[in-house]
Amino acid sequence: MVNRIACSLLALTLVCFVSAQSTDNNPKQPYSEFNDIFETSGTHLIRPYKMTAIKSVVIHENAAWDPGRSTSDEPAEACRTFVLTEAEVKDFFRCAERINGMTYVGGLSISRCYATGEISFANGDHGAWVIDAERRGEIKFSDGRNIYFFGKNARAKALHKYGPENSNEGYVEPPKVRIGPIKSITLRPDRPQWGLSNDQKAGICHFDLSESDVRDYFLHAKIVDLPTYMSSNLPHSTCRVEGEIVFASGLHGVWVIESGRRGVLELNNGSSAYLFSKDARAKAFDKP
Repeated sequence: MVNRIACSLLALTLVCFVSAQSTDNNPKQPYSEFNDIFETSGTHLIRPYKMTAIKSVVIHENAAWDPGRSTSDEPAEACRTFVLTEAEVKDFFRCAERINGMTYVGGLSISRCYATGEISFANGDHGAWVIDAERRGEIKFSDGRNIYFFGKNARAKALHKYGPENSNEGYVEPPKVRIGPIKSITLRPDRPQWGLSNDQKAGICHFDLSESDVRDYFLHAKIVDLPTYMSSNLPHSTCRVEGEIVFASGLHGVWVIESGRRGVLELNNGSSAYLFSKDARAKAFDKP
């Protein structure tokens, strides 16, 4: 069951922190994806970056196809209709949610169909962009910075439809998991299923919940999809508690809750859900 949501478990066991300086542009400095803390394969950090108005978009490739991009069975003919206009590229990056590099590479469906070009912003930043038919996007700035996107709300008709009927695991609408009456809650600080974060090992986390706090969390929790869960729209935290839950219906499973109010629930019937509880009332939670 744990393997079903490997992406979220990596996010919970590794570094999950969004800088408080997210409204500032990073200093421009040369570095590669492989030595950059925001893009290496062991982290789920999202690079702090303030998007300014898009000044211009240039399209270099449309209806491009590359079998090396994905293990999907899309033939080259399927990409002939994947054509984006400059206006649609602008709309994509205006509407898209920021995601981290790990989610971009391993948490979403990848299409062999893509478009590429150049983009410049009002603050002087410029670089190359790529968008694929599965609504993934990337901008590689001229100084080497990379930022990643998921365009769930992008409106270009050439993009694949977003929804359960078009999705595979890791790219789905919120699952139909019903959080019903709770029979019992068990906290298990001495048996962490997801392991301890570096901050917890260092003893700098002071995040504790009672059984009643956890009940209140699930009472107010909303189920979100994976791209939203992993995006910069929700606060990420390395301080968390976890335990077991039994519902009156007979379903039972394990849960983990972060101090930033994100959570994961895995049930014994194989279903799982990503959660966010903005209205949970426990004082231990980080302030929204």
